[in-house]
Amino acid sequence: MQTIDEHVDRIIALQAPSLGCRVDRAAVDEILQALRARIKDKPELHELAELRPYDFKGTNHLWRHDGAKDYALARELSHRATETICREKRWDFIAFVQNITQKQLWGTTINRWGTTAHGLSGNVYTSHVEAILDLAHDDGRYAAWNDVQWYDFKKAHYTPERARELTHTLLQKLITGQGGDFVQLVRNMRSPPGALGIKGWQDAFKCLPINRYGTTLQGLIDKYDDSPAKAILDLVRNDERYRDYRDLAEFDFPDQRNIWNLKNGRKNYALARKAMERFLEKLELLDETLPEIRRRVSERTTQAVEINRYGTTIYGMVKRAYSGNLTAAINDWLTYGRASPFV
Repeated sequence: MQTIDEHVDRIIALQAPSLGCRVDRAAVDEILQALRARIKDKPELHELAELRPYDFKGTNHLWRHDGAKDYALARELSHRATETICREKRWDFIAFVQNITQKQLWGTTINRWGTTAHGLSGNVYTSHVEAILDLAHDDGRYAAWNDVQWYDFKKAHYTPERARELTHTLLQKLITGQGGDFVQLVRNMRSPPGALGIKGWQDAFKCLPINRYGTTLQGLIDKYDDSPAKAILDLVRNDERYRDYRDLAEFDFPDQRNIWNLKNGRKNYALARKAMERFLEKLELLDETLPEIRRRVSERTTQAVEINRYGTTIYGMVKRAYSGNLTAAINDWLTYGRASPFV
């Protein structure tokens, strides 16, 4: 077994972080301390004085210190990798967040010794995003960027809870920008553009940045079959902050795609009957016959009568689910809707 001095001799002789064998992290710390003491008056060896534990390949328990993960050392390496990438790419931190990939963070060489941050993967962090967030939230050098979140990175992973919270963030931005409350927001989205220049729900999710990192919810609605309505309804049905809006339905979203068509190609008559029920209830016609309903209801009525507080009418439903045949729409509800468990 080599002594501390023998390890120092080898490093100086090779002018490189080489120990010739595997050693524990504690021993590496002692070797570096002895090395710095030996060369403190030798400016020609100043680069060796800057060696860090992660520059030595094959160190046992490199990322453990005093019985715990050494996050301080991990953040130091993450910072050096980040700094190197930003310098080489001429990025500021916002551009770094918008463009960084796992391969770049783990694979970038930070010095002439060939050191990379690859050792952090699995040993300290489960992903490059976790490493950057730890750096941004716990390293004072990144205090100006401590608002960065997991969803600001490429290919963010959306758990149901994360997806709902992000949807909430977008809704609050829209409500703040347009004024009013959630109900007013849904109504406003029927006649865009609103105060933020948004052309509809699809535009809001795909194009509206929610923060200075340029983050949009494009990736999120991909998880909901490209449907903002499904994302919002998932939030409303599962978040107590929205319990007062659980009367919201899929047909309350005017730019919802294929709302009246099922995946098997059939029409979504169950949803159509639900809308028709609310329409007839609004007009107090639930107990009437087809002739009486037709006597009192016209196409203009379907355009004018709002079936709920969200400003929804059944005009679009009749047009798309029943090819504009109002009589067929009413008769379908009379035949199947009254006894249907879906209405």
